[in-house]
Amino acid sequence: MEAMGLEPTDLLTASQALYQLSYAPVGSHLTSGQAAARLPDVAMSEQEWLTRYAELLGIAPPTDAERDQLLALAGVAAHSSARTAAPISTWLAARSGTPPERALELASQVAQAD
Repeated sequence: MEAMGLEPTDLLTASQALYQLSYAPVGSHLTSGQAAARLPDVAMSEQEWLTRYAELLGIAPPTDAERDQLLALAGVAAHSSARTAAPISTWLAARSGTPPERALELASQVAQAD
């Protein structure tokens, strides 16, 4: 990344710089500070958004363990099929009433069936 004019000083800056590379015009070279400055502002944190959304749905937000399991489920789906399977898989688990831990086990079985 340094060869591209990027000088990340920490992991966050590096990830921000990598994110920005996909939006930079071909041949342009952004410093990590420039890349970070171009990131969109986020109105609220993940936890704030999930809490507010859960309240509107009339349910409790996911626990940290449930969140991690749902993200892992989405990762299994996205890496063993089209990425669009990730959000739909978590919706299917929720609609069926399957707990995230069990849904992750079942998703792993589907992924291993290849």
